[in-house]
Amino acid sequence: MKVLHAPRVIANQSVILAEALRKQGIGATSLQYRSLDRDKYSADIDIDIRIQKWYQLFKPFFVRLRNFPRFLNFEIYHFHYGRTLIFGFLDLPILKLLGKKIVFEYHGSDVRNPFGFANSISFTKKIGLLAKQALLKVVSRLFVDAEVVTTPDLLEYVPSAKFIPVAVEDHWLSSQVRVPGRNGKMLIVHAPTDRAVKGSDYVVSAVKQLQKEGLPVELDLVEGVPPNDVRKHFEKADIAVDQLLIGWYGLFAVEMMALGKPVVCYIRDDLKKYVPGLPIVSANTETLVETLRKLVHDIKMRERLGRRGSKFVREFHSSEVVAKRFIELYKKL
Repeated sequence: MKVLHAPRVIANQSVILAEALRKQGIGATSLQYRSLDRDKYSADIDIDIRIQKWYQLFKPFFVRLRNFPRFLNFEIYHFHYGRTLIFGFLDLPILKLLGKKIVFEYHGSDVRNPFGFANSISFTKKIGLLAKQALLKVVSRLFVDAEVVTTPDLLEYVPSAKFIPVAVEDHWLSSQVRVPGRNGKMLIVHAPTDRAVKGSDYVVSAVKQLQKEGLPVELDLVEGVPPNDVRKHFEKADIAVDQLLIGWYGLFAVEMMALGKPVVCYIRDDLKKYVPGLPIVSANTETLVETLRKLVHDIKMRERLGRRGSKFVREFHSSEVVAKRFIELYKKL
């Protein structure tokens, strides 16, 4: 079985999965068409389609078209973030005619209604995103053999999809769980990819409120930090706060749990059934201050959540576990 993960690397998922699949004996390859200077992950195959000069406007299209024949030797095409090898999904009819199997994996804003939650996207871009999502729905019905979402809240937008959680890199699991025992300030870490989406202003406000109350807390906002340096911030933390608006946790929360840190995140009541016993403290914008105050005072609660979180990640989010779930999916195509 040969599987191609392409053409975007979102939270390093395609790279992690391809490597984990290879360990299970699957011929998997990750491919990335690098279109932005801020692309921070490297795939097995990186192809630069960035536009440097005005006359390179059509470079992304022609580079993709020229390289397309190179990647016709796979049996399964696992596409991430609602993108495929050629613009306009022009490759999908060809792949289907060749008898290939196609999987779409959605990661969030590729299917989530941009008007349905707070974000920093302009009105014009939101309209364009809605148009792309409409086309994506049509294409998926015509050509896609299976759809996957990385968080269960996305099932609201893609009810035909299967929920398979994000995979964490093995090195997050290899460390010893250590709960900081410093006598000074307690460090609360928050790592937003989009402050509006994550509800970051509420996190900043909550920490300021606790500081006014005299609690020894400090906030570490991890933004724009290179992947190799992120872990240094995470390991120093006492408490992690993920998002407060969407209703489910992301890879940041998984990595923090793997390190044995207690995690606070808004978990929607209707989604808790997907992961019974989830070792995350659920809090919304109104209860965040109270929740953090309790965690700051209760070291036993923090230690208990840290131990449970580490065990949970190994059993539910390890790359080996997630890869095996995808292998089961592939065999049914």
